[in-house]
Amino acid sequence: MRTFFSSWPSAEGEIADEIYVPLNQLDYSAELSKIAAAGHQTVQVEVKRPGVTVRARRGYTAPSDADRARDRIQAALRTNVASTEIPLRLTTEPATKKGKLYEFGISIVFPAAALTFEDTQAGRRASADVSIAAMDDSGRMSEPSTDRTQFTLPAGANEGNSALQHKTMLRTRKGNHRIVVSVRDRASGRTGTARADVRVE
Repeated sequence: MRTFFSSWPSAEGEIADEIYVPLNQLDYSAELSKIAAAGHQTVQVEVKRPGVTVRARRGYTAPSDADRARDRIQAALRTNVASTEIPLRLTTEPATKKGKLYEFGISIVFPAAALTFEDTQAGRRASADVSIAAMDDSGRMSEPSTDRTQFTLPAGANEGNSALQHKTMLRTRKGNHRIVVSVRDRASGRTGTARADVRVE
């Protein structure tokens, strides 16, 4: 159960109070496990006090997993915000020219213990979303690309002392770029982000 409380607005600024009272006087309780993770949700607000008029939204649209991944990546590209639940080490290889663009390899390494593994016939397996995006000097951002990736540990391996690696390629133009990678464990929702500043010439 999670409860949010807010205080009554101050008496100063009647217009501001009139606008913000409906938001600032909300006491809300909900079991987070019962709140839908995505899609449009209907909201119904009822009050017991007679003579009170309720003005409320009729619903909201919760972000999808793709929306959340895009928001994490864009925040990390524009600011120093980072998710640290999964510690990531990001390295890049030298760029090579491919037609009008340049291509370089990206490697992400992180502890296997950061993901949730389950036993399968092929060994212990975990699933993660790996997202990547880039931003150049003028603030132009690529759309994040997300791969759902399966990681498998061989039988007998222990995730407590194992590391996982994910490799991918990125194509971009010449210039300075900030690269951000995000890894999200699909079972637990834990995330990690890492960034690297790269000059392609």
